[in-house]
Amino acid sequence: FRELMEQWAADGSMPSEHVALQRGLVQFIDETIIPGLIKSLLDPSFKEKDAMHARNVTQTAKLLAVLREKRGAVEFEQALIVNVLMTTQCPQSIIDGFRSATDAKCIEKTLREMLAAIKGGQ
Repeated sequence: FRELMEQWAADGSMPSEHVALQRGLVQFIDETIIPGLIKSLLDPSFKEKDAMHARNVTQTAKLLAVLREKRGAVEFEQALIVNVLMTTQCPQSIIDGFRSATDAKCIEKTLREMLAAIKGGQ
């Protein structure tokens, strides 16, 4: 999905015949993929220290970084923070971390902090 986002998500770069497809893809990612990924990361069966699971955190961070880069901070805020994190018990410090994260490495670090904060007590 990251590569699809890189190709299709940038505002203003689509020929007019592809605008509906672009909107549909972005809506699907915002409303289905991102919430589903965060939910799967927060699932008790997800073990972030497992190598394959750790890779999922990295790939999720890369997707979120592309969303932020291609769609902008406002849409990033709506898709991740408003639509997903505000529905969890995510601490404000983590939300602020996502707001200030500007690249995939910062987003990944914040995702890992989120997992520790929310799942740490489980």
